Amino acid sequence: MPDDTAPDNTAPKETAPEVAPHAAPHPAVTPPAYTPPAGRLPSFTPPQYAQAEYVRPATSTPPETPRRPLSPLAIGLIVGGAVLLVVAIVASAVTVTNYFTEVASGAREPFGAEPAIEGEKASPLALNPTRCDDECFTEEVVAGAASLTDEEFETWGLTEFDDGKTTSSIADEYDYTRDNWESYGGSPESCFIAYPQSPILDELEADDDTVRLYIDGTHSDSYESTYFQQTARYFADSASAVDFMVTLDEKLDGCSSYSYTIDDSEWAPKVTRAVALDIPANVAAIGWSETTEYGRYYSVDVQRGNLVVRTMVTSYDGMSEHEFRSIVEGIARNIAYLDQVGE
Repeated sequence: MPDDTAPDNTAPKETAPEVAPHAAPHPAVTPPAYTPPAGRLPSFTPPQYAQAEYVRPATSTPPETPRRPLSPLAIGLIVGGAVLLVVAIVASAVTVTNYFTEVASGAREPFGAEPAIEGEKASPLALNPTRCDDECFTEEVVAGAASLTDEEFETWGLTEFDDGKTTSSIADEYDYTRDNWESYGGSPESCFIAYPQSPILDELEADDDTVRLYIDGTHSDSYESTYFQQTARYFADSASAVDFMVTLDEKLDGCSSYSYTIDDSEWAPKVTRAVALDIPANVAAIGWSETTEYGRYYSVDVQRGNLVVRTMVTSYDGMSEHEFRSIVEGIARNIAYLDQVGE
């Protein structure tokens, strides 16, 4: 029988996690044209939405009104406004050009490159863990509770969705990820642990043919500056999930940077451990961020019982680390109050 002690330092189950509004639309200017590394982006190409050429029909036919000739003052204002508009456009172009020149020379930080949040790293162990000898959580029990609601996705501006939901066994996911890592020249080997987009470890799991991974589709914003992904893994029992978190924590400590190359595009990030999150006592959460000249990748695994949910965001001057942490803390609160199998 599952044994779980409910947390005593969190809001009641009915209270939805606080979700701050999405920041102003990004990017403020068009980023440089480049091909982002495919390994940190979904395999699909988000559609481009052009503004429809649509004129709302008049509800009635307005009467013809004689046109009054423009006064000299009005003509002067129109000409002056046009001149100011041209000056503003030219100034903006010069500013953007100077910006990218400074970034390329290293004299200026790229967009969104605020310093990573610093502090004590998170622990892989929950303070008051949920223990079970078999599956205390299944996909049927968890359903969508470990993610955001449709309204929350809209609030964060993640209105585009690639319906790529799928399932996978641990062995299949490991083989696929390992093949990509090697074919893309991933290095050093000690950082392979940061490459998968599912909660998997190493060759020790390559023989597990059980379907335990539930992979959600990719949510993104219309500016293609933020990509949100999740994968849930259901371990055989809580002890196996805890072992995974402890091993992941140890391996992440041995990775500070790595690289791989896809179609001449290199992803060579600096890896930084995530600072401890504000989460309930019966869940654990550890993660890391990857910073490059193009943007950042955030990943956090939240664990309770036999469940581990990996939440990832790739941000090209889109979602900030503070915003990402706010989302993960809300997901952790949802997981903290999930009913176990049989409850």
